[in-house]
Amino acid sequence: MSDVQQPLKALLKRNYEFLVEEFMVPLYLDAMYSRDIVSSQEKDDLATIPGRSKQTRTFLDSLLRKGESKIKAFLEVVKSAPDKQPHIYTVLMSSDGHGGFNLDAEVTEVQLLKVGETAGSKWFEIGAYLGTAMTVLEDISDRHRDNSHRLVDVLHRWHDQKGQEASVRNLVDACTEANMGVAVLKALE
Repeated sequence: MSDVQQPLKALLKRNYEFLVEEFMVPLYLDAMYSRDIVSSQEKDDLATIPGRSKQTRTFLDSLLRKGESKIKAFLEVVKSAPDKQPHIYTVLMSSDGHGGFNLDAEVTEVQLLKVGETAGSKWFEIGAYLGTAMTVLEDISDRHRDNSHRLVDVLHRWHDQKGQEASVRNLVDACTEANMGVAVLKALE
């Protein structure tokens, strides 16, 4: 069967490298076992593989051989556990696998403003996760009354400091740490 006839398999192939970088197999092993995605032996074997990348590649290679029904069950497991890695399901389910944007690209002005509007309430946490000094965060707090403006200020400073290294991925990771990853990914779509 071709990938056109197996859309979930194509979805995993398209996002293979993203999953290798981001997906943490141990967080989901019990749920995948209970849904019969992995056998008891596979669960034990995966748990003993050293290195997250190798472990994820082994799991994905096995899952791709199992077919659409197991891939669908896998996606349901990831969706039902938003407290673990909330951005994984959102990225997988976006139109092209990355929400129409390149996770490794430098963040744009429009994206900074969208994140500011969406995640303003968590401006302080996001700033801290991006490495903004406490004294700078206090200064920003004094200068702006509105949290969205505070976050936009934080993001502009971060972008100015990092330049091309200010990637969408780094921004989403910081927002995920502040429990705003899914909301931010949706805003960026």
